[in-house]
Amino acid sequence: MITGCTRQNASKFSKITLFPTINISTNIVGKMNKLTFKQYLDTKQQLVNAIAENPIQQSTYTVTKYCKLTVEDENDKRVVSLKPNQTIIVEWQYEDINDNCPTPLAIRFHDVDTVDESVDFDTSWTSEHIIRWLNKNTCEI
Repeated sequence: MITGCTRQNASKFSKITLFPTINISTNIVGKMNKLTFKQYLDTKQQLVNAIAENPIQQSTYTVTKYCKLTVEDENDKRVVSLKPNQTIIVEWQYEDINDNCPTPLAIRFHDVDTVDESVDFDTSWTSEHIIRWLNKNTCEI
C-alpha cells in the first residue's frame, strides 16, 4: 500500500515487490503501468501459485500515527501504545486462494520499548477488523 507513506526520497517511479518473482511498476501517484490482458492473467496465476505453495506470508507495517493495538499473549490481554515509525510484523495464513481476509497467526513489534521483540502475540480481533486497523494506522513496507 502506497497511500499515507512518506515519499521524501522517492524517485519518479517506485517498484512494489509482491513476491520474489513478480514486480509491478507504479508511478508516484500509484497508477499502474498499462498491462495487456495476457500479462494480467499471467501475473494473477503467479500470485495464485505463490500462495498455494506458501500459504503463510509475513508482512511488515510502519505505524503512521499514534494509536493502540490490543494483543494477547499466553497469559493475558494487553494494549500496546504505538508511535509513528515503529514497526509491526504480522504473519498471515491464507487458508483459501480466493480469500481476501487471511488469518493473522502472529504479531511482533520492533522499536517498541514496552514490548519484547522476540514475543509473538495473538489478537482476538477478526481478520477484517485487524486489516481495517492496519489500513487506517499503518503503511505496509
